[in-house]
Amino acid sequence: ADLIKQGLSQAAQSSLASQVPPGYIALPGSLQITFSTLTQTASQNNTATIAQSATMSGAIVRIADLAAAIAKETVPNYGGELVSLGDISALSVATATTTKTGETITLSLSGTPTLVWQYDADALKAAIVGKNKASFQSIVESFAPAIARAEAKVRPFWEGSFPSNPAKIKVETGTE
Repeated sequence: ADLIKQGLSQAAQSSLASQVPPGYIALPGSLQITFSTLTQTASQNNTATIAQSATMSGAIVRIADLAAAIAKETVPNYGGELVSLGDISALSVATATTTKTGETITLSLSGTPTLVWQYDADALKAAIVGKNKASFQSIVESFAPAIARAEAKVRPFWEGSFPSNPAKIKVETGTE
């Protein structure tokens, strides 16, 4: 019976990674496994089939929500802007409280994650479409702190404004 529970437990833990939707992480220590009653069914040739099932539940958290909580606690003047974590592996997450369905979970975080401010590239295009090149810097500043630095390349170079068709505007993202 213990061998069956061990096998079910390992199967549940290995399938957990495939069950977590993209953009979320499973909270370590929140996995709970409930085992059904062991059943035995007679089979042919003096054999028996022993069966047991397991139900797995665990807590997951959206990475963007975790990043926002970290920003709120660590970044002065954080205004609720959309943030994400640059490298999730730089963050160690553990549950600091026991977890039961429906209860609040307190997390213990450590590490040196990088917060990355997010912006909507389509909103940036919409803000500059048809505008004069001279207004570019003030438009970009309205996207702070998500955009720290930006440059515009308009071709041909003598053109004084951005295209009036947003499909002709290309936004490239890079890091310094």
